[in-house]
Formats: sequence, C-alpha cells, structure tokens
Amino acid sequence: MNTKYRDFIDSFLYTVLAILGGIVILFLSVTRAGYELMANDNNENKLRNNLIEFTYLDDSGEKQEYSYLLPTTSTLPNNPFYGFKKVRDYLWLKFSQGEINKCKTAFLLADKKMTEGKMLMELGETKIAIEASQEALEKLKYAKSIIPDDEKFRVEADYIRDQVYMAGLAYESIVKKIQLSFEDESAAKNLLEKNLNEFNQENKKERKEATI
Repeated sequence: MNTKYRDFIDSFLYTVLAILGGIVILFLSVTRAGYELMANDNNENKLRNNLIEFTYLDDSGEKQEYSYLLPTTSTLPNNPFYGFKKVRDYLWLKFSQGEINKCKTAFLLADKKMTEGKMLMELGETKIAIEASQEALEKLKYAKSIIPDDEKFRVEADYIRDQVYMAGLAYESIVKKIQLSFEDESAAKNLLEKNLNEFNQENKKERKEATI
C-alpha cells in the first residue's frame, strides 16, 4: 500500500469517526433534553391522556368500576427505527437522578410499553402485542422493586405503590381483550394473564397487610 493511498484511508476513517462521534453527541444531547421535558411533564401529569375504563372483582366478589390513564406513544415495536427508542428509554433511566425520579421514570416507561401493547392489539398485531405487554409487566415489576423504603420518601412512595397497583389491574384488563390471530398464541397469552394475576394478587395481599 503506497503512502498516498494509506493517507487517504486514514483521513477517510478519521472523518467517519468524527461524524459518528458528532451523531452520538447530538443524540445524547437531544435525549437529555427530551428527558428533562418528559420528567417535567410527568411530574405535572401532562403525559397521561389515554383513558382506560374497566371493571374488577373485589374481595367480596363484587364488580368495581375503575379508570386509569395511560400515556400516549407514537413509535411501535414494528417500526424499523424502534431501536433508537429503546436506547433512549435506557438513557432516560440513566439520566434519572434520585430514587423517586428513577422510580417515576421506570413506571412511566412500563406504562408506555403497555400503551404499545394496546395499540398493537387494536392493529391486530397480536403476537407482538403479547410480547409488548409481557415486557410492560416486567418493567412494572422493576418500577415496583425500586420504590424506596426510606421514611423520608413515604408519601411519594405510597402514592407510586397505589399507582403500580392500579396499573397492574389496568394491564390485566387490556390483555384479556386481546383477540388471538393464531391458535399457537394462546399459550403465550394464558401465561401472560397468569403472570399478571399473580402480580395483582401479590399487590392486593401487600395492601391488606399494610392496613393491619
């Protein structure tokens, strides 16, 4: 390889690396700005405008009417650019400072994932809808697991626990409405319903014990 050609290759690689570095920096900056906006809107409850109404049996077997607000979302898992959204969500968690803020972000991301599941269900994309709903449940479990126990956070932590409880009930209601496109999807849906029911029963038990 002659010197002129090697210099050209080196110059080209440096240029490509510089461009890629600039794109990464720009993406991080935009993601950080998006996080700040999201965190502010989330605290002011501006992101939740997707009303879910459902009934659920209480301990006495009577039907109770509930409502829950899910956030909106625009990019679904079947979108070719969805990978950028997953990276953004990961960074949002990393940007979250403080136990309560991290918990709120994780909880919002769980709800956004459930919104994706609901939208996919309405589009007839049942296989992906079930997968998205399962991921939403896992994210909801994670949000619950990082709720701080410190007494100084008690009021906010109790509020988040109440919201996680309501979210679980809403998720179960949404999943029950999924109309399967293929018979082989029934096992995945049944498992998801089982997991949701166990999660909700666990939350009910904890709420009972907390009031004793």
